[in-house]
Amino acid sequence: MLPEQWNTLERLVQGKEKNVNAALIVDSPWIPPFLNISTAEYLKNPELHFRSNMEIIRKYPEIIFFPGFWVEMGMAAEPSGYGTPVEYYDNQPPTIKHIIEDISEVDRLKPQIPPGTD
Repeated sequence: MLPEQWNTLERLVQGKEKNVNAALIVDSPWIPPFLNISTAEYLKNPELHFRSNMEIIRKYPEIIFFPGFWVEMGMAAEPSGYGTPVEYYDNQPPTIKHIIEDISEVDRLKPQIPPGTD
C-alpha cells in the first residue's frame, strides 16, 4: 500500500474523506483463480506470490488494496495450533479436518503442548 493510499484511508475513517472508489482486502483465496495460477504454487513460491500481487496492483491502480501483500492461509492456522490437522489443496486455501462432529465431544479434546515446552 502506498503512503497516499494509507492517508486516504485514515481520512475516510476520520470522516474527512468521502470520495473513495474502492478499497479491497487483498488475499490469496481470489488472486490465484483470477490470475489462472495454482493456489499451492502461489502459497509456496515467494517470487510468484510477489509477481501476482504486483500484477493485481498494476491492473487496478485506482483500487486501494488493504493492507497490502500477505498470504492468507485460510482459517487453518489458528485451529492447527490446537492439534487440528490441516488439509492442503492445489486450487483453494488450506482447510482443517474436523476432529469432533458435535459440541458434546469437546470434553474429550486434550490441550496440545508444543514440543520442547514441557
